[in-house]
Amino acid sequence: MRRLLIVLGLFFGLVIGVIVLGLALIDLNDYRDDISGTVEQQTGRDFELRGDIGWRLFPRLALDLGAFRLGSGDGFDDTPLIRADGLQLGMAVLPLLRGEFELDTARLQAPQVNLLRNAEGTANWQNLTGAETNEQTSDGSGNGAAGAPGWLAGLS
Repeated sequence: MRRLLIVLGLFFGLVIGVIVLGLALIDLNDYRDDISGTVEQQTGRDFELRGDIGWRLFPRLALDLGAFRLGSGDGFDDTPLIRADGLQLGMAVLPLLRGEFELDTARLQAPQVNLLRNAEGTANWQNLTGAETNEQTSDGSGNGAAGAPGWLAGLS
């Protein structure tokens, strides 16, 4: 019984050591362009990371993106849709072991959200998924909510 506890203790110590070593050796700032490019591709908006990217292990596994800016899209001036001094994403650990990503918490630091309409009546929060469609309402007028998250679609 004592040997089993020692083996289990050594195993978990080794796993924790590998995780800590991996976190120390991998510089997430090397992936800044990849992250920005993926966000721009998915949203069709300019995305800029201005702060350092890092991660924490305790109290939960978390990714710190630092300051960022998401543009309003084509047809708008340089006023961003959203900007914040930081974004922290906490992840549940057990789903990661199964190869799944489950967001536990998301925390924005000093967010500024600018909801605008241009001269054509298009809102800058429309088509956040990069889709170029325009849903029609029952009266035939387009509300432009296609591709917007449910909580933003009602603002059209």
